[in-house]
Amino acid sequence: MLNNNHKGYVQQFDHYAEDLHTFICSVVNIKAVVRSSTKRPYLLAHSMGGAIALRMLELYPESIQAALLSSPMIAINSGNYPTWFAELLIKSAQRLNELIDAEPWYFLGQVDYQATPFQHNKLTQSEVRYQHFSELYSIQSQIQLGGVTIHWLIEALKAKKTIFKEIGKIKIPIRVLQASADTIVDNKAQTNFCHKLHRLNTQYCPDSQPLVIDGARHELFFEKDQYRNQAINYAISWFDKYS
Repeated sequence: MLNNNHKGYVQQFDHYAEDLHTFICSVVNIKAVVRSSTKRPYLLAHSMGGAIALRMLELYPESIQAALLSSPMIAINSGNYPTWFAELLIKSAQRLNELIDAEPWYFLGQVDYQATPFQHNKLTQSEVRYQHFSELYSIQSQIQLGGVTIHWLIEALKAKKTIFKEIGKIKIPIRVLQASADTIVDNKAQTNFCHKLHRLNTQYCPDSQPLVIDGARHELFFEKDQYRNQAINYAISWFDKYS
C-alpha cells in the first residue's frame, strides 16, 4: 500500500480481520459445502495471525467452530524497555512522522528485508527448517517484507487494547500455545488474555493458562521436532475435542 513494498503497514488493524472473514466466507466455507461438511471451520493461527484471528472472532463470533493460537501477537515484546516507555516512544515517533512527512516511516532500527543468518535468528532452533524458510523468501521475492512502520505499531497497540476490551464477544473454545523462549511477542500478554477469557467461560483456555512448550522459540511449527511435534499434537487433540 506504500511506495516501498517492504514497509510493514496497514491502514487499520481490523482490515486484516475483515479480510480473513471474507476469505473464510468466500473460499473456505464454499469448499466445506462441496465436501458436505455441516460444521463451521476450525482456525489455526500463528503470531500476528493470532491477533488477527482474535479480532475477527470478536467482530464475527459465529464464524469458527474452535481455534488454536500459536505464539499469538496479543502484544509485541518490548525487550528491555517497560511497556509504558515503549508505547510512549512509538506515539512520540508517530507525532513527529505526521508533522514532517505524509509517508509512514519505518520505526527506529527497522529496514527493508534482509536475510538473517541462522545463528542470529530469533525464530527457531531448527537449522534445516530455517534454511527452507530463507530459501523460499529468496526465490519468491514478492513475499519479502521488511520491518514495521510506526503507523503499523500504533495499529498493533490499538488492536491489543481492543482485544481485551471486547474479549466478552468471543464465543468459541480457544487454546493458546506459548513458546517459553519467545522473544518476538509478549508472553505475559498471552497469559493475561487466558486468565481473562477463562473467567468468562471455563471451556476457554483450559486451566486459565496458555499451554507452554518449554524451550521453544517463536516459530512453533518450524521448530526442532522435540518442540514442533508437541505443537502439532496439541493442535490435533484440541480440534478433535470439538469435532
